[in-house]
Amino acid sequence: MTSSTPCAHCTHSSWHDDGEKKWRALAAWAGRMSKDKESGGLQVWMDKACINQKSISDSLAALPIYLAGCKSFLICAGPTWPLRLWCVLELFTFLRMGGGVERVCILCNESESQLEQRFETFDARFANCFRPEERERLLGVVEAGFGSVNDFNVCVRSMLLDPAVSRIAGNKVRRGSWLTCEGEELHQPPIESTAALSALSV
Repeated sequence: MTSSTPCAHCTHSSWHDDGEKKWRALAAWAGRMSKDKESGGLQVWMDKACINQKSISDSLAALPIYLAGCKSFLICAGPTWPLRLWCVLELFTFLRMGGGVERVCILCNESESQLEQRFETFDARFANCFRPEERERLLGVVEAGFGSVNDFNVCVRSMLLDPAVSRIAGNKVRRGSWLTCEGEELHQPPIESTAALSALSV
């Protein structure tokens, strides 16, 4: 499958999380989806496999197009997922390109309470990238699109804890069981922030 081929599911994870745990979670999800005749098949788009690792800059410029071709956004969430800035921005891009939160599914690869706490306390200022200079550029895009990192943090927490997001932990499948952020208003960012993200490598 090429990166431009329309596919059913975007599968995303942090490269720093336990690979065996991610594989077990993905295999369990695939087993459930194979029984669903309306799932659209099990064809997936994985950034590490579908983005040319020798020409990442060129591929990332088209990231919004790739994500727009996916029916759902599947997160294999482990301890480091909320700490990787690109991971969170890819979810944001999927939603801004027309994906609804009800099309997001989180596979929990650690304690549910621990992962929930990480989502509730997400702060982009503590998220990292492989290259320090790339992190500074991404934070610049965040501030340009949202006005401040704090507004971005509120938006991300609201997305991850939205009642419409489904989650799978072990043999349990739930929707809307995570707590929402109390006293915080979800700010809709301008669409220009997505365009700025796609232009990062230009």
